[in-house]
Amino acid sequence: MDAAGMQVRLPRGHHDAHDALVRGVFDEVRRAADPAEALAAHWPADLREGRGVYVLAVGKASWAMARRALALLEGAPAGVLILTTPEDASRPPPMVPGVEVRACDHPLPTVRNTRAAHAAAEFVARVPDGATLLVLLSGGGSAFLALPAAGVLLEDLSGVTGLLQRRGATIGDLNAVRKHLEVLKGGRLAARTRAARVEVLVLSDVMGDPLDVISSGPCAPDPTTYADALDALARAGVTPGDAPRVFNHLRLGAAGGLDETPKPGAACFERVRHTVIGGNALVVERAANALAALGHAPSSVMTRVEGEAATRAAAFVAQGAALWRARGTPGEMVTLLLGGETTVNVGAAGGTGGPSQEFALAGAIALKAEGVAGTLMTYSTDGRDGPTDAAGGVVHGGTVEAMAEVGVDAARALASHDSHAALGAVGALIRTGAAGTNLNHVALLVVGGGF
Repeated sequence: MDAAGMQVRLPRGHHDAHDALVRGVFDEVRRAADPAEALAAHWPADLREGRGVYVLAVGKASWAMARRALALLEGAPAGVLILTTPEDASRPPPMVPGVEVRACDHPLPTVRNTRAAHAAAEFVARVPDGATLLVLLSGGGSAFLALPAAGVLLEDLSGVTGLLQRRGATIGDLNAVRKHLEVLKGGRLAARTRAARVEVLVLSDVMGDPLDVISSGPCAPDPTTYADALDALARAGVTPGDAPRVFNHLRLGAAGGLDETPKPGAACFERVRHTVIGGNALVVERAANALAALGHAPSSVMTRVEGEAATRAAAFVAQGAALWRARGTPGEMVTLLLGGETTVNVGAAGGTGGPSQEFALAGAIALKAEGVAGTLMTYSTDGRDGPTDAAGGVVHGGTVEAMAEVGVDAARALASHDSHAALGAVGALIRTGAAGTNLNHVALLVVGGGF
């Protein structure tokens, strides 16, 4: 079961030994991504007394993180605001006085996101001198803290965010734009509080854990500028005709007509301390340890992998096939792990899916082309891959033929970025329900052993 009580569905392949490794890694990845356990393991030793502490939790894991934080604090905190998913917002609030819970949408901001972000702005401004502001950040925080600047409408922010995502913009480029269209990102939240101490505990959903990029760095110095935001739009092919108010705002800022985001060395950051309590690299490390414990230590471990999902999948499978052939022992199995944040440039295609599902579909095609006995598992740790109810997929060398038997052309589905329907047609989708965190994507490839 997942945190919401949903039955986890992990498809089986055609090979019991492969399935055992897939299950072992899958279970360990889910444990490694547990937000409450990560927070408890990195809890500040000097933060015990709840009195005088204000707790702001933002992101997909905010509910789990806030509940554990409130359990670790001795006595009720002075104030608690949780910006969380609609599913978690419908649960009974933690049994402490004064807890406010706001539901937010993802990946694109909505009216209730802006209302929740406005509440967060007021919350941090209320923190008095001498108090502690505890900020719990996790994936989704950028959407949850969406509060457009003057002259920028919510539809502008949502529209340009969607354009950048569909065109495969990096998270750094996307957040450089958002930081300069909004009022809480890029260190501006930290600048709004008078708290004597700002303690930020972070579950990182960005490769390399850059504090200025995770949730668009609400409490971190911002090295990017309005000019950088304009450059990011140009790289993605977004034009003034696509978003006129966005360009007007960014051009005004680049010309010096608007205040920049707080930069490194600004006084507001002297009282801020960040601690990354979990990220993709840790998840991959735990997966590698699980494989080793099962007697199949990975032959290759890749982290911080970015780029087009389909391209990365083909290369991943080709590498696995080459490593297996180099062993020269047909009955032997080799395993490979990959962690990262791949993307899908949808363009004009009308399909539905996400990076992990597209990786799986492209991997299935590559396994058929390589002609090896292999199983590929792809998993998005937040339990929601793209705008779907799936978290990834499990495919093997016979998946493409299985699709053909039910009338699905795998190559055509990949070209139209319709991985969700293609994988669903053959029961290859992983479904877990929302995991309450986002530590990016993990892929496991097992090759060899014979079918």
